[in-house]
Amino acid sequence: MRRRIDRRHCIGILALAMLGSVTAAAEDRAVEHLAPGATPIIAEVFGSPEKFVGRSVAIYGLVIESRGERFLLQDVSEMPLVVVSPRDERITAGSQLMVYGKVRRAHGQLELASERVEPVRVLAGGGCC
Repeated sequence: MRRRIDRRHCIGILALAMLGSVTAAAEDRAVEHLAPGATPIIAEVFGSPEKFVGRSVAIYGLVIESRGERFLLQDVSEMPLVVVSPRDERITAGSQLMVYGKVRRAHGQLELASERVEPVRVLAGGGCC
């Protein structure tokens, strides 16, 4: 005996299946966005800290101040972020860097615990800060 399925029932099942695939695709994009190697601007980190704390990122910017093992990195958003230098790395004000590390909360503020820094140079026609 064949069971007859109502058209509305089929449409409902199809709609749920489509919703599930759209939701999964959105979650996949969110994971890709926050995968190691994500390159947000500093304003994004301050604007949505819950998306970045504990995650690996790469941020490009200009060192505007250097104090021992910490320095301030500023990018196009003009919002300085405290960065903890990698061990034995000497960072000087005026350096343009790509900083790789993890965002964390420390002493009531956001900071980037860097694992690696790479000097970079913007050539004619560009700039970061």
